[in-house]
Amino acid sequence: MINPSIYNTTFSHNFCLKWSSLLEELYNYKFEQGFALLKSFTGKVFYSYLPILSYTDLSFYNAKNISQNFKDRNFQIRVLNFNDTAIIKGSPVTLRIQFEELSFEQVKNNFSNRLKRYLKNNDFSDFEIESGKKINQIDGFYLIYQNVMHRHGTPPLPKKLFLLLSEYFDVSFYVAISKKQRKIISAACVLRDDIFSWIPWSGTLYQNEGFLVGHYLYYNIIKESYENKDKFFDFGRSEFLSNNYEFKRRWGAVPIKIEILSNQKSDIYNKYKFASKVWKIIPLQMANKFGPKICKYLIDL
Repeated sequence: MINPSIYNTTFSHNFCLKWSSLLEELYNYKFEQGFALLKSFTGKVFYSYLPILSYTDLSFYNAKNISQNFKDRNFQIRVLNFNDTAIIKGSPVTLRIQFEELSFEQVKNNFSNRLKRYLKNNDFSDFEIESGKKINQIDGFYLIYQNVMHRHGTPPLPKKLFLLLSEYFDVSFYVAISKKQRKIISAACVLRDDIFSWIPWSGTLYQNEGFLVGHYLYYNIIKESYENKDKFFDFGRSEFLSNNYEFKRRWGAVPIKIEILSNQKSDIYNKYKFASKVWKIIPLQMANKFGPKICKYLIDL
């Protein structure tokens, strides 16, 4: 039986306070009752409760009550809905691996058979895993991040965000990078909040995906999270039943629905489908120059 902590834990209030302060410094956002005031390119004001963060410290019940006060404004709140298990294809979810009351061998037993074979039968001796928060490590992560975001048709957030994460979250933040022959080919950003660790961004250079280096990097991060006495591990947001979702399911992760409360109903994954296709064909150098500036005005990151 899965321990309840995996199904009743949001980000802590302290974590979210730091996130608000970080956004204020990053983008000069003004805040009102926990909402960041975002201005669109046309100057229209939108109220977003902790943008960029996958979900917040609010319960679904509290978020619904707060939203009543903003129903005459353009607003958005993302919260975990632990009670809704009837998840529709295309809905946003986060995925979590249970650690609590399990040995690491039991955690590994929940991996898919295919993943077990990957980890057992492949030689990873040429790969070097390095983790920390030095400037050169964050730089290395950011190069991978830019590449991956462009490949997926999404503008990259500014490097300053990751430098601020290092400052605001201190030892609760680090990047993990995987090298082959001293070249960085895979990387991830990890944040810890009380009883769990979370990966908001990660990726592998496309030409190296066949080496399964991403699997090896994730395995080491998950193992470190377990050894740090986390009660569970959070893979971050995915579209339900997408390829990214299926990758995370291989690790024995279970989905938790992310509820989007807003006065503007939309499918976030279809909303930007055309824009994403266009962004993929923009030259990488141009995407990396203008993408971070655009992100300030996007409410659905």
